[in-house]
Amino acid sequence: QAMSRSTRSSTRTREEKSPARGEAKSSVRVKSSPPPDPVIDAITSINSLVKSFVDSATEVQTYMYSEIESISQKDQFLIHMFENNKDGFSNLCNQVTHANNKYKNCQFLMKAAKQWQQLIKVMPISSLSTLDAKKKRDVCSAGRNVAASLLFTGNV
Repeated sequence: QAMSRSTRSSTRTREEKSPARGEAKSSVRVKSSPPPDPVIDAITSINSLVKSFVDSATEVQTYMYSEIESISQKDQFLIHMFENNKDGFSNLCNQVTHANNKYKNCQFLMKAAKQWQQLIKVMPISSLSTLDAKKKRDVCSAGRNVAASLLFTGNV
């Protein structure tokens, strides 16, 4: 009997402690996660944006090198031009890459600005706290895109 009593009391003690611990953990989570998230999300978003710009530039440049190489193998004029001007090949690739990225960035940022303007018309910032989770994510995403636009171009 003594053993069964001690087992019961220890079981009760554990059962009583567990909900309190669970409550403490859940209340800590609710309090601590929301404040840092927008900042971390914004930093992550801008970092991934920078990475995607670099990746697309590299991709376009690689493509241009291979295209120009295949053309120059067929075209004697291009071969002579690049032989006479060692930097000509690289300069041409850089110009095309720059033009392509500028266009891509412009399209991306215009879309971001439109998305932000639409959301703000429908839902003013003062009532953001009443939004459901999906709409909040949409607003934050649009806001980060506009922030990235300001960072890269100086305007929206």
